[in-house]
Amino acid sequence: MENPGTRTSLPKPPLRTLTTPRLRLRTLTTNDAEASMRLLTREDVMRWTSREKVETLEQCTRWLEDRTLGKECFNFAIELRGVDGTTGEEGCSGLIGMVGSFQFPGLGYMIHPDYAGKGYATEAVKAIIPALWDHMPCASDDGIGYDYLEGLTDTENYASQNILRKCGFTYCETREQDFYNPTLKQQRDTAFYRLARPGKDLEKLGLLPLKESSEADEPGFVPPIQ
Repeated sequence: MENPGTRTSLPKPPLRTLTTPRLRLRTLTTNDAEASMRLLTREDVMRWTSREKVETLEQCTRWLEDRTLGKECFNFAIELRGVDGTTGEEGCSGLIGMVGSFQFPGLGYMIHPDYAGKGYATEAVKAIIPALWDHMPCASDDGIGYDYLEGLTDTENYASQNILRKCGFTYCETREQDFYNPTLKQQRDTAFYRLARPGKDLEKLGLLPLKESSEADEPGFVPPIQ
């Protein structure tokens, strides 16, 4: 049985902020549980993931603990910037999505459906990539660190695949029936997209793409992949 203090004893990431022309990305914490409920309680948000939607604030807090506590957690809340440079907008709690990594070299993101189709996810991913290169240890001879980022997405989640391609990721492989989707109630296939660290090359890293995936450009909501 899990020790109740195990999660909370894990290190918290340092607080930091990244900005883009339209967005403010700030370190995600367990204090964001209430605001995150508007995302994680929605079946259409969790549709493409290996997790069911949350039902309670306690479940939401535990979900956030898994993604905010620990030395490899590097996740950010996505907020809109106002015309005066402030965050939030009328009728919005501030948090409209999440982006980051809770286990290297993975990269994930989610956007509330009300804000989908506006390029916010692509803008957030492009902003966090340089910060991830600085934060994530480089690969070394003793097997510590990584020289690439990896985005995993359901093979039918074309909108998510388009975001990864727009951010420079390359399709590398598909693994069939490799995870169970509790929302769709079936085993699903996963498409692997990867991006090499500046100065590195996917081929030399042994991550040469096998074939290009479909170029389908299907609009719509972009769910989390982490």
